[in-house]
Amino acid sequence: MKKILCTVICILAYTLVYCQAIKVNPGATVPDFRTLSPVATDVKWTLANPYGIQVDVTKENWHAGKIISVLVNKGNGIIAASETSGVWLLSESGSAISLSNTWENPDVQCLSFGPDNENQVFAGCRRLRGTNNMPLLYVTDISKSLPLIQPWVAVPVPIEVGSIYQIAVLPADRKIVLACDGGIYWSNIPKTEGEYFWQKATGLPDGPYFGVALGPDNTVVVSAWGADLARKRYGIFHGGWMKPGSFPTAMIQTLQFRRAKMTLFGFTEQEMGRTSIASCETQPENMYALSTVDTSGAPNAVLRSQDGGKTWVRVAGNLSCPWVKGSKNITNAEISGTNGAGGPIHRITVSKTNPNLIAYGGLWAYYSKDGGTNWEFIGGCDWNKHPGLHADVHEVHFDQKERMLIASDGGVAITANYGNTFSTKYNEKLANLQWYSTFVTRNFYGRFDVSYQEPGLIGGGLQDNGNLYSKVGSNLTPWKQLDGGDGGAGMFIRTGNFLRANMNSSIMWYSRWDAAKGELVGRDVVPFRDPRKLPWVDFKLVGLQSDIVNSPQFRNAAGQLMYVVAGQAGKLYGLFANADGSDPHWELVASWLIDDHRIDAVASATGKQIFVAVGGPKGPKIWRITPSLEKMSDFGGGIGGGFVSGRVEELANLPSEMMPSPGDESRYLTLNRLFSESDQVLYALYNSYLSGKGGVLQTLDGGLTWKKMQGLPDEGFYGLETDWTVMPNTVYVCTDRRVYRSTNSGKTWLDASQGLPERPHCADLSFVRNPDGKRYLYVSTYGWSVWQTEIK
Repeated sequence: MKKILCTVICILAYTLVYCQAIKVNPGATVPDFRTLSPVATDVKWTLANPYGIQVDVTKENWHAGKIISVLVNKGNGIIAASETSGVWLLSESGSAISLSNTWENPDVQCLSFGPDNENQVFAGCRRLRGTNNMPLLYVTDISKSLPLIQPWVAVPVPIEVGSIYQIAVLPADRKIVLACDGGIYWSNIPKTEGEYFWQKATGLPDGPYFGVALGPDNTVVVSAWGADLARKRYGIFHGGWMKPGSFPTAMIQTLQFRRAKMTLFGFTEQEMGRTSIASCETQPENMYALSTVDTSGAPNAVLRSQDGGKTWVRVAGNLSCPWVKGSKNITNAEISGTNGAGGPIHRITVSKTNPNLIAYGGLWAYYSKDGGTNWEFIGGCDWNKHPGLHADVHEVHFDQKERMLIASDGGVAITANYGNTFSTKYNEKLANLQWYSTFVTRNFYGRFDVSYQEPGLIGGGLQDNGNLYSKVGSNLTPWKQLDGGDGGAGMFIRTGNFLRANMNSSIMWYSRWDAAKGELVGRDVVPFRDPRKLPWVDFKLVGLQSDIVNSPQFRNAAGQLMYVVAGQAGKLYGLFANADGSDPHWELVASWLIDDHRIDAVASATGKQIFVAVGGPKGPKIWRITPSLEKMSDFGGGIGGGFVSGRVEELANLPSEMMPSPGDESRYLTLNRLFSESDQVLYALYNSYLSGKGGVLQTLDGGLTWKKMQGLPDEGFYGLETDWTVMPNTVYVCTDRRVYRSTNSGKTWLDASQGLPERPHCADLSFVRNPDGKRYLYVSTYGWSVWQTEIK
């Protein structure tokens, strides 16, 4: 009886432990997230411009979009992980091949070679906003994925995994370990298309982990994301493998951790924020960790271990630079930067063969030859001497030749001599530019546009790459940068001028197309002019929301047409200019009182009726303003003490489903885009910041009544445009993953996304009819550059 009871207990214990391992198959069917809408077969998108940003013609220096991590494959070039467009294969000749067009989740955060060879690659992704069932891990054989003989396969992982921040692979034992939101997970790697059995590591406090590295004898070392004192989750843990045995709880192999010992000098283990770790491949007992401040992301220590991660000591971290004030140490945020330097993915790395040669990315790129005691800038303290380099560095990768590959918001730069010279040719055709959009959850507000006067001239604002323009079509040119920093709203107004703002300043500039030079010239500030001499006008461009007047008809006292409407803090401005584009300037055209003084969107078809959208906790509102040239009347209640003579109406009849319910923060909606097809027909995009879901509204009576458009997905909406050359106007809208078209005023919609990547991260739409009568629609994307389709 005792023997039977013991056997039953063993079986139950085995079953309990085994059930904690989640069985998944890499070939399992991944949910189909594509729309169920009928497909518009006459639409075929193509990449409008395959080039990166040409920053220096003579030295062939190029910038591209944000690269998070890189690997070097001996035979096939550089494998680069883009933040929002998956994995790319880059060569020194300038070619770039996207390997991720079919990915449902292209937001990659880390890469690792597989156990078989340097062609086998794993890519870990972050969880997309508002989703729980997107793929988070992919694997492929690079040598066979060209031309997609063996494409990337989505490896299912437990839903609790969440975003994956770092991957470690044990080649000899064929194991993969993930540092992720859900903790530390591991599985054996099948030799063929087999099953993964995911287990959560034991001995660790619950919560997210940022780093994972391999120590000697197949040990594993992990680091926490931030400090959770209540759960005792902070600092670094080292672990090993407990082999199956006869005792019931050890019948399945487990990965068991315990806390490492720290000697930190000046701060405590509980103060360690997000922490990155790395080990020397040939001497894995040598490991390093970069700890940051939880609140800001600035470094607070570099740690070293020489016993495989069991004990850690803080190293000096000296770094000198003439222009730096205060501490000459990497913990000085002026030197290393914070989370503002491109986000939180900043890793420490170690040479594969030299345990004293280490590097990390921050505001710039840094390296140390003596194990972290003294540091230097890669390329020197003045990066202005190297136009190919780009700030906001995420990783410095060492290849087998000890070259340094710098992955930054500007793409990839390579140096073989500690930064004396660089090559950025790898960015020449890396089409991963991140264009801003009207729904600002990705970063800042921005717009993309196309010129009506000059065929193929397009431009707009980018993440950390300023405002750009290029020619596409038969006269294709690389992208050229007009302004640095973070771009903003770029607009080709009907005079032909290119007007744009910048998120890093309060100035709006304009340039003019010079046909002889084939470029936009000038960088003139658009001034404010006050013909009425109103003493109370306080004009600042901070927070300005603007939009083009599609068919300008409203004129100022000087007879100039109004080409742009803009709003901020309860005031409306018009941009007036001569027909040839000269003398562009702002004038105040209306002022009124609103609850929170924040304007989300403005629009006007003719300038005679201006529509303004205001969002907030009390629900979104839309105002209709009829501007006037008459003098201000002082009613004492308006912003600055007056209203423009004319009509100011609040249009309150929005659909009831848009009104917030008590305590329901998901209904905090923003009307992020208005489009005025005419003074009577308007469309509006609305979104929830919390849920990421939204929709499209339409009015046919000048804004008196609105209805929600049916037949569209319950997702966030980014772009809105119409083809005004046909009646009724064809309406286009885009979500993160699809473009939709309606030819019957929104009664029915077709999926017009054929040719785009599976998840293009659509940003903005722009339509144009060129002087030769050809019509084109453009879609800018947050990570896949700009695409175009000709409308037949």
